[in-house]
Amino acid sequence: MTEVQLFNLLSPLVSTKAFPLLAKQGTAVPFIVFSNVSSVPDSTVCGSTRDSERLFQVDCYHDNHKDLCTLRESTLTALSASSLVEAVEGFSTDFEPETKLFRALISVRCWESAASV
Repeated sequence: MTEVQLFNLLSPLVSTKAFPLLAKQGTAVPFIVFSNVSSVPDSTVCGSTRDSERLFQVDCYHDNHKDLCTLRESTLTALSASSLVEAVEGFSTDFEPETKLFRALISVRCWESAASV
């Protein structure tokens, strides 16, 4: 899965307010921010396959806990239904005092095939 594919999967959940790395300052909630946490090349005894296993962090933001939980569940459902996602590894929920927003952090593991790049 590439960042573009992840954007295309997540953006309909938040009226296209899905962003790589950082949300634009002043973005109204709800919104989603995603980032590539790691990318590990796949290797065999014959060498590199040019494929890689990628771990993405998906952060959902909302200004109240109830709506955040609804967004989190919609996001989990979309990710789990995607054939591009190997595993949704878990999530946590917290509150950011600086922004006064609730956040759900979701870890997603997927493969990126060299053919899809």
